Amino acid sequence: MRWKDPFANAEKGYTEGKPKKECLWNCNHVGVCDYSTGVCRCPAGWSGPACDVRRNRPCSQRYGTPGSFEPYDEPFNISLGYGTSGACAGYCDRDTGTCYCPTHTKYGRVPAPVGSIPGTPPIKSGRQLSLHCQPRNDSHGNIAPASKDRPTYEQLLGPHGWCEADTPEFKCPCIADGLAGEFCQFNRESFCINQCGGHGICISGFCKCDAGWYGHDCAHKVPGMYIKSTDDAEIDPWIRDFARIPGSELPSGGKRLRPLIYVYNMDPIFDQTILQYRVDAGSCVHRTFDASNVSVPQGHGYCSETGLHELFLQSPHRTLDPEEADFFYIPMYTACLQFPVANFDDFPSYHTPRASARVYMAASMMYEAQHWIRRMYPYWDRKNGRDHILLAPHDEGSCWVPKVLRNAIILTHWGYTGYNNHSFTSYGPDMFDTKAKDKIYQPKGMRHLIGYERCVDPEKDLVIPQIFFKGKFAGSPFVSNSPSVRRDFLASHKGRTLDWLPKYSRGSRQNLTKLCKEESWWEKYKIYIGESNPPNNTLTYSELLNRSIFCPVLMGEGFTNRFVDSVMHGCIPVIIIDDVLGDFETVLRIEEFSLRVSFQDMSKLPDILLAVSKEDIERMQNNIQKIWSRYIYNFQNSFSDYGPNVTNDAFKTIIQWLYSKI
Repeated sequence: MRWKDPFANAEKGYTEGKPKKECLWNCNHVGVCDYSTGVCRCPAGWSGPACDVRRNRPCSQRYGTPGSFEPYDEPFNISLGYGTSGACAGYCDRDTGTCYCPTHTKYGRVPAPVGSIPGTPPIKSGRQLSLHCQPRNDSHGNIAPASKDRPTYEQLLGPHGWCEADTPEFKCPCIADGLAGEFCQFNRESFCINQCGGHGICISGFCKCDAGWYGHDCAHKVPGMYIKSTDDAEIDPWIRDFARIPGSELPSGGKRLRPLIYVYNMDPIFDQTILQYRVDAGSCVHRTFDASNVSVPQGHGYCSETGLHELFLQSPHRTLDPEEADFFYIPMYTACLQFPVANFDDFPSYHTPRASARVYMAASMMYEAQHWIRRMYPYWDRKNGRDHILLAPHDEGSCWVPKVLRNAIILTHWGYTGYNNHSFTSYGPDMFDTKAKDKIYQPKGMRHLIGYERCVDPEKDLVIPQIFFKGKFAGSPFVSNSPSVRRDFLASHKGRTLDWLPKYSRGSRQNLTKLCKEESWWEKYKIYIGESNPPNNTLTYSELLNRSIFCPVLMGEGFTNRFVDSVMHGCIPVIIIDDVLGDFETVLRIEEFSLRVSFQDMSKLPDILLAVSKEDIERMQNNIQKIWSRYIYNFQNSFSDYGPNVTNDAFKTIIQWLYSKI
């Protein structure tokens, strides 16, 4: 490493928060008062200073007229077809935009009675009518355009259909957070960050804190209130693994390890509301609960948003007092907004053109979040944001961070050090270099919001690994404690190439695959690049990495997890991405356990690899054994505990790097 572990003995005093500030009207019984600011935190469906203004998310069947201020909100009409993914032919929960069986059916959703206290749960949850479970026709035989693959009216709403029968012949997937079972017959624990610390009720991502507690994870207590430790609180056993809030449990005068990090309690529209808007419980989050409330890891590429957020909240480096903070973390769920929330229906839009590229919607969200922080707190202006931290986890996320946030420390998976003059992705909705304007909010265009900046500044930003869990690396020689593997392949890269999209991977995967095939690299050198397995081999992805001495690291639409995959399998990474930093490249001496090959030298790959001496190979392999744990996140919970010997993990590496910035 390039520096020591300096914070082991560094301490700083802990102080209680400021006197409380009351909120209006008890936040209409539906929100949670932030007693440090006197502002209500409102769940999906509500807004305003007292959470007394409805914020509807209708299950829009189409997008609204350009320039309109309200989302499309008309009764469902089968003749219009399904112009959005959120269109609903049943009962629409207008808080979240989730579709359920109609109220009049046996398994329909029955809302709380008219006049109930806001936030009262429905009388009956009902069965979900998920994304592709909308009828192709109505009871009169009218057929929706372009709907031949959808179930029929009878399959959903007939006597033996999903919404009427106890054991229907046709079944829709039950994917809403909080519901489970073959017929949505069970309630399960919803995901919330830190599971509300055991001091609140989790409502599909939003923490409704118990009396006397507040904050996005109910970690803050009203001054003067007796505080129980998390262990003593009455916490359901299945969430005890996650309801850890060290900062809230220190008595006044306790000592803290620096750096001290304050995590903003953002307006929920920037994080928790986005979770409530996802219609699939497994989207966006790093863990869920099954029907038996057993924790289940979610190993997709964008779960770093909730994962890193939770790690900061559970860290002993967290402070609840912003006045003593060394750094300020800004939780914003931009990747979750991009998918599955953006354009699912006609809300939210974050003041971008209707149905615009989702990347612009995410950039506008970040812009609004920065404005919110400056309006609510004085801390951004003290150092012009240089002590603030944000995560930009999407494919090219670091490239479209708005220019007003560029002074902040950017944690990202995409380490491109050039300027954001153009986008590399082949996926249209993520291209940040297209023209998009809104005559009211963005008359100068979205590029004016983003500016022309370096995507990553190596002096202040950090490229970090994605969050994956132990199950993904079950075949790793380090995780399985079997470091002796037979490496009889010189190099391999197994992954999609998308030949029909020349822009994908900047052409690197396509070109390398073509070279391997046309020049018989497998037959001559045992180098394989392709979408399947080497000839006459039936290997899993892990087995292929374990049998390879070198593993090329090639980009996809943007960032790639191939560097971490290689390290975790003891395979020497060969980075073939120009102008892009590898994970932790500015922190660890990755040149001691990896190689770098330029795009223009790809054709020379066999000669380059064959020229590496046996001694250098052994040296790099030994170095990988020393640092592999830096590339995993040891959550130390039921599904991601790498054991007590794994102390220097990825999160600790981030904390150590931050300490070096003080």
